[in-house]
Amino acid sequence: AFVLPGAKLNLTVRMETYTGLPLQAHEVTMEVRRSGTTRRQSSGRLWRQDLVESQAEAGDDASKGHDSVAGKTDEHGIWMLDLHFGAGGEIKWNAELNEEIVIKVSSRGPTGEILAESRSIPVRLSPYNIKLRTSVDLVSSLGPFPGQDFVVWAELKEQHPSESWSVSTSSNAARLFMASVSDEIIESRGKDCLDWLSVTWKGNVASTAFEPQLIVENSICHQPIASAPARCDFRLPAQGYYAVVAEVEMSRSSADGISETRYQAGCFVLGRASKEWTLNPLASPSPFGHFEVRPTSPAYAIGDVVHLEIWNPLLVRAKLIVIWGEKHRVLSKVELSPQGPSIVDLGELQDEDCPMAVCQVNIFVFSVKQQSSDAMPGVPVSILYPEAAPLWASQDLQLNVIRPRRSLEVTINPRVPTVGPGAEVELQVDLPKGTREAEVSLLVVDKAWLDLRP
Repeated sequence: AFVLPGAKLNLTVRMETYTGLPLQAHEVTMEVRRSGTTRRQSSGRLWRQDLVESQAEAGDDASKGHDSVAGKTDEHGIWMLDLHFGAGGEIKWNAELNEEIVIKVSSRGPTGEILAESRSIPVRLSPYNIKLRTSVDLVSSLGPFPGQDFVVWAELKEQHPSESWSVSTSSNAARLFMASVSDEIIESRGKDCLDWLSVTWKGNVASTAFEPQLIVENSICHQPIASAPARCDFRLPAQGYYAVVAEVEMSRSSADGISETRYQAGCFVLGRASKEWTLNPLASPSPFGHFEVRPTSPAYAIGDVVHLEIWNPLLVRAKLIVIWGEKHRVLSKVELSPQGPSIVDLGELQDEDCPMAVCQVNIFVFSVKQQSSDAMPGVPVSILYPEAAPLWASQDLQLNVIRPRRSLEVTINPRVPTVGPGAEVELQVDLPKGTREAEVSLLVVDKAWLDLRP
């Protein structure tokens, strides 16, 4: 279960004895507190002014976060109440998006013993989280470069199942776009832009949180998302920081059958400031971490041809080495395009290559020496380029191998039907015909123990 920011909480407390009898007219105390971090304020100009003001108001009561209410159970041992948050409510503060509301209920039992129970309720916009992935690594690499194309996948993950919520099946249900973010915002607020989008906690479209002129021209992409991840292509315009934002349309049905449209937002920050490029330009040794590699099939059978979809993280022309399988088959020096994905053919999957259900693949990409003029415009380069050590990146991948289930029918025949205490007995273990080798282990267990623990 979860609660929308600012919405009331419908709570029911039931008290009964161990035998199921209701505890009537029992005094109950409920403590309500918030658990989470308050968003940092920024003087930077990232959102509309009215949203900045509403955010500042939310920060005024950040020091508050603990209240309590009291009541009694009825003849059925039940205490029902609605908790309202904010001015005029039973709880004087408002929990913010992505915080937790911690509720502790305490009372005394029939013999004076203390009874207590706690529960945390998350504050969310919907039962879903948006998981965003990109064809360039965002943790340990420099990419994407200014002018480089990359792909973003947006996928919904249901964290709090709810029958009253549904995702739009429209072809435009997911809206992805890219917006420019100033260095000042990054320095003051960090790169966790989910905090930035918390100003849209009422479920408004996330793009309203950004100044319209900050949204990169021609970067808006609409895709369906109900049955498969949404996929959008982007190009990083220039040096600097950019937020890639995903908005997903969904609907929420109330108890009286009225449906309302709401939005869930997710985002991440990419790009590098000019001073970062100055410290670590293109042709610095080994600046890249992992990159995006995807098999074209979720699983392969013996005899299938294995294809990999690989995004070149280096921006420049590169070659590829693939080492895979138990026999360490090598696919050497396949060229990769600087832009977009390349389809690489690993050949047929043989039984001796991958005898298990999972097959390991190791991929290495290294740059091809070329003239500085060949580098994409807008990409800062080292004065050593192209004479510096080659750029390179590595990635590991596991292929799922489809195998028919194999089972051995084993029979065990003792030489005698019964034995006495301390006697020796010979057992004959028969394996299926055609079995050349097998390891046999024998475990003797007291049947009385098996009767106790079948």
